[in-house]
Amino acid sequence: MLISGAGIAGLSLALLLRQRGMTPVVVERSPGLRDGGYVLGLADPGPDAAERMGVADALRAARHVPRRLVHVDKDGRRRSPEACADPAPPPPLG
Repeated sequence: MLISGAGIAGLSLALLLRQRGMTPVVVERSPGLRDGGYVLGLADPGPDAAERMGVADALRAARHVPRRLVHVDKDGRRRSPEACADPAPPPPLG
């Protein structure tokens, strides 16, 4: 099975197919990893999905709390850097 796109949906689908004995192939047109992006949070059905996929423990271990957030406009100009003051730990997954 060919999966177009190595975003969260494509990689999640590839993992689920692999867990079911298939050998998916993921293609991505981007030449490499991005050094920025959106903050990914697990809300609503996310924690349950992570548990069902068997990745909740790995997500907990890899949790990253940013030291600062920088908002940029549509042209990439920085607008409002904000320091993150010792955030409270997020609620547990699941």
